Amino acid sequence: MHFSIPETKEITDPVKRTQYTVFHIHCNGVFHCAVRYSQFFNFNLEVQKTFKAPLCAMFPPKRMLTLSVEQLNQRRIQLESYFQQLSQDPAISSSPTFTDFLLHAQEEVKQFCEEVEITVYLVNRKSVTLAILSSDQTDQVLEDVCNEIGIEEDMTYYFGLFLVRENGKRFTIVRPLQDFECPYISLERTDNPEYKIQIRKAYWDPVFDENLVESSVASNLVYLQAVEDVKLKHLDYNEDHKTQLAALKEEGDKEGFVRLCNEIPGYCFYRWKNVVCDYPEKDTEAMVSIGAYALRIREANGEDSSFSVTRMRCWKISSDKPSTTNDEVLPYDEEGADSPLTLSFDYLVAKDELKWVTLRSSNAIVMSMILQLVVDELVRKKRGEPLRKPSDRERKPRPQLRRRPPPAPKPDPEDEVAEDGSAGEAEAAPALKVVVKSKKKKKEAPSGADLAQDIAASAFASDNSAFGDADHVKNDRVFGAMGDDDL
Repeated sequence: MHFSIPETKEITDPVKRTQYTVFHIHCNGVFHCAVRYSQFFNFNLEVQKTFKAPLCAMFPPKRMLTLSVEQLNQRRIQLESYFQQLSQDPAISSSPTFTDFLLHAQEEVKQFCEEVEITVYLVNRKSVTLAILSSDQTDQVLEDVCNEIGIEEDMTYYFGLFLVRENGKRFTIVRPLQDFECPYISLERTDNPEYKIQIRKAYWDPVFDENLVESSVASNLVYLQAVEDVKLKHLDYNEDHKTQLAALKEEGDKEGFVRLCNEIPGYCFYRWKNVVCDYPEKDTEAMVSIGAYALRIREANGEDSSFSVTRMRCWKISSDKPSTTNDEVLPYDEEGADSPLTLSFDYLVAKDELKWVTLRSSNAIVMSMILQLVVDELVRKKRGEPLRKPSDRERKPRPQLRRRPPPAPKPDPEDEVAEDGSAGEAEAAPALKVVVKSKKKKKEAPSGADLAQDIAASAFASDNSAFGDADHVKNDRVFGAMGDDDL
């Protein structure tokens, strides 16, 4: 995860009429929350209490007097460095102490908890609308979605929630949603009707497709995503593949269709265009794809280079300029070669020889997120750990519903002068604002079997013309197990 604290902001408490400073935390290039120094201080105490070993990250100390502008900026830089260093420790970044801090630091979660509606889309643009709490985190919403459409509990975490953007007749990936996010709040903060929440596959080894065959709904979702990937030419299929895929689709052989996709290069990969690389030569324009335990670079002339994840010692994100509030994670097919962001990875090119490979793209942060997910799956497989289930997740009491107060009526200009002739004091505006949809009656959703049939029918009805023309992430857990056979 890439964290930055690009700015501070003065906030006025609408009740106490006092001012205080908050630090804006950006996670993976997106604004996540505003946090006071006192919240950081309490978080640091909790980290020290939970993790007894000395921490390499230095926390900026308290000061007795009011900070000057220069001192405040120095504190911001120190807090950013502190948080970045903590996030690089897997034991800390995956702990409830860390994730709960990020989850509950969202100001809206602390102040209000309401029952709202959220719509989650499938890859074929069908959707399901759920009644959730505005404070529900990503895992909770994913579990609710899977339960609603009839995916078995054991198969829930084969899927994940992604923020996508509607682009004409298709969706483009913006980024995967993190466990510590509240999907409803993250969606509302985009303030753009083109952005949606989508459920997609969240595994990278195509072999896992076979684990979902017994579930009609899960296998249909996998099939629909495969159809979409073929339609968007994300797979490098030839004329023979094209003919076979069209025939399998016409016959309604979903399993055969997915198995054939499994054999085609590019399956289970995400792609980003217009990336500038320093491999094989400096300023090489290429398309980069990350997926089934590899990162691939395709040059403009069609030449491919593949980099195995198991041979990456570490990777880092860097920028030519300081982080700003204008940082934006772009969908994976948009131009971003002129971005100040770069993703670099240290690669074992030969025995005892490492080489840094650098990719420049506005999507460098998203690439890093996908790369981390790929490594996490590979590590889990090497350790023989089973996929987690909803029952494995620690359950906490759900927060009490707290109604958002109605907005204050706008004052009449004629009433702006008090009876004593003095100007009336305007009511302080709330510090933060989130648009909340009105509560509606929850629609009755189809059963899992009905939805599976509906999804399948919709997929088979598709037109066959679709087949036509500053942070380091260490990978020592995988890298350290390499031998000569990996070269």
